[in-house]
Amino acid sequence: MKNPTATKLASVMFYIVTAVFVLNLAALIALPILFGLQAGHILANNIRGGIVPETFALTLFLEICGVCTAIILWQARRILMSLRRGMPFKKENAGYMKTAGISCFFISGAALIRAIHDGIVYGIASFASYNTLFVPVALFAGLLCLVMAALFFQAAELKDDNDLVI
Repeated sequence: MKNPTATKLASVMFYIVTAVFVLNLAALIALPILFGLQAGHILANNIRGGIVPETFALTLFLEICGVCTAIILWQARRILMSLRRGMPFKKENAGYMKTAGISCFFISGAALIRAIHDGIVYGIASFASYNTLFVPVALFAGLLCLVMAALFFQAAELKDDNDLVI
């Protein structure tokens, strides 16, 4: 049985997530180009030789996070498609949530590596940056996704058992 309010909300969320996904892909393409132009400008002007490796490290960090975010958004689109169809309790949705959780763990790991690197290079004051904030936030988001995956799987099994009862 479909819930019209939930279906409408899922449709709105689907279009929002799709728009953010497209913008994320555009940023993934533009980011290395923009940082490459900045690094080329710095080299051409002979300002500081150490900033080019930093630019590369930052670009790599942002690309890893961007790819993981794209995976999370794609999985959200797949879940929202099943919600729009009125079939939220499918075992596939549990797999989508698990994939999103693993992507959150990759973001947390990349942020931890970046925070440790910045702490070594720039000192302890760098731990007050957004990189340090990403570590626990992404970690807990990953754990939440795994819990939701288990709930989706359990609900799908209960629904399958319920469908077999006459």
